[in-house]
This record gives sequence, structure tokens and C-alpha cells, in this order.
Amino acid sequence: MSAPRVMIDQLPEQTAAVSSDLLVVQNAGATKKMTVQRITDVPAAALNGHVTTVTDAHDASAISALPGNPLTGTDVQTQLTQISTALTDLLARVAALEAAP
Repeated sequence: MSAPRVMIDQLPEQTAAVSSDLLVVQNAGATKKMTVQRITDVPAAALNGHVTTVTDAHDASAISALPGNPLTGTDVQTQLTQISTALTDLLARVAALEAAP
């Protein structure tokens, strides 16, 4: 026998959630329950892991950047490529000047 449904307005008043409170969700005949603590810990752990990752958290192509003279790219990867190309060109010019009589 399934538990009787309780409407939201029939629930007792509570000023704040307690970590041991259960949240029950029903969808397409499936009933799931989790504690408030579990619901808040899972996203927090994922976010903390993401924020504290200092390498390879995002590809440079996924990070937007504002274009500005002489950089025209709109993401970090494109701008780094433009900087690298400009530096390579500059070094080639310097080498040519140094080799000139």
C-alpha cells in the first residue's frame, strides 16, 4: 500500500531546512527520497572539485575573450595562437636583421 499524498499546504511550517530532512520526489510512478544534506553536498562537492582544479579545467577554446587590437579572436585559444604567430614572425624579422650586413 502506498503512502497517502500530502499537499504542500498541509505540511507543517518550518523556518529552515534541516540536513536530516527528507525530500521526496515522484515522477512517472517512481518515488525517490534524499536528505537535504545529500542534495546540498553532491553539487557542492562537484563545484569544489571544479574550482580547485588548477590544470585542464577548461579548454582554452571554451573560454571567451574580448578581441582588441591586434588580437581578433573571441576565445583564449585563438588569441594564444595569434600571439604565437606574431611572436614567431617577430623573431624571424629580428633574425633577418641580425643576419643583414
